[in-house]
Amino acid sequence: MTTTTAINNVPTVDITGLPTAMTAAAFVGIAWYLCAELNVRLLIRCTRRSLYFWSCLLCSWGIIIHSLSSLLANFDIWKNYGATVVIHITWFTFIVSQSVVLYSRLNLVLKDAWIGRYVLYMIIFTAIVFGLTTVILGLVAVSPPP
Repeated sequence: MTTTTAINNVPTVDITGLPTAMTAAAFVGIAWYLCAELNVRLLIRCTRRSLYFWSCLLCSWGIIIHSLSSLLANFDIWKNYGATVVIHITWFTFIVSQSVVLYSRLNLVLKDAWIGRYVLYMIIFTAIVFGLTTVILGLVAVSPPP
């Protein structure tokens, strides 16, 4: 499955050239650094374990695990159906938790409580209707044939 490129005999996947692989590695490294920094800052500064704390923590770990599993799947290191399941579930985790992060900060600018409840219901509705259906359809689309 792998070929050898002319530059330093570095093995890469057939569909990915070395510049593309290095660019992907750079962006994943930046994401991991920012998530690690966020985790350290959350654990040091947040003394109260609020909705903001848990949703930020969940979002950062979702990004770390999602990018790691995507890299392993793209470079054919983790080839089974479990990789696809982890990729879809971590995608759902960090997308929904990022919405909850924004919701948890909404009380800083909001004057009416009913708007906050409406926004929370909207987040729950879109997570179920759009997020879960995306995950389910994505898993069905790549499921192995019976």
